[in-house]
Amino acid sequence: MLLVNIFFNILWNKVRFTNCYFIIEMEVYGLLEERLRELRLKAGLKQQDLLNKFGISSARYSQYETGKRTPDYELLIEIANFYDVSLDYLLGRTDDPTPPQKEKTPSRHEGVLQDLEDLSPDMELEVREFINYLKHKNNLAAAAGGKN
Repeated sequence: MLLVNIFFNILWNKVRFTNCYFIIEMEVYGLLEERLRELRLKAGLKQQDLLNKFGISSARYSQYETGKRTPDYELLIEIANFYDVSLDYLLGRTDDPTPPQKEKTPSRHEGVLQDLEDLSPDMELEVREFINYLKHKNNLAAAAGGKN
């Protein structure tokens, strides 16, 4: 009888744990379906608009918004990018929809402009003269190349 009680307790704890896990899982997916619907409505879109955008069937997308199905990772990323929200927001891990900001690498021109900010007016004049010299030199080389 003791063995039966131990087995029953183990089985009962497993079922309770499984049910807890199931509830937590459903809450996360419940947020996903709510967020999908909320974002679509906020953007003034119909489900049909998203079907065309993501190339999926209406039944499939409807299952996403009702929680009967979960989008794959690739589609979740596409949806997050489309609405400009983070995956954490879609999945209910945060209430902040702002996607993480990537550090912007300055373009070649932005880098030059940053360098020019620290120049004195005299140095800026010299830079402009040198730029004009380089443009003139480039025009002469293009003209000489065109004669051949």
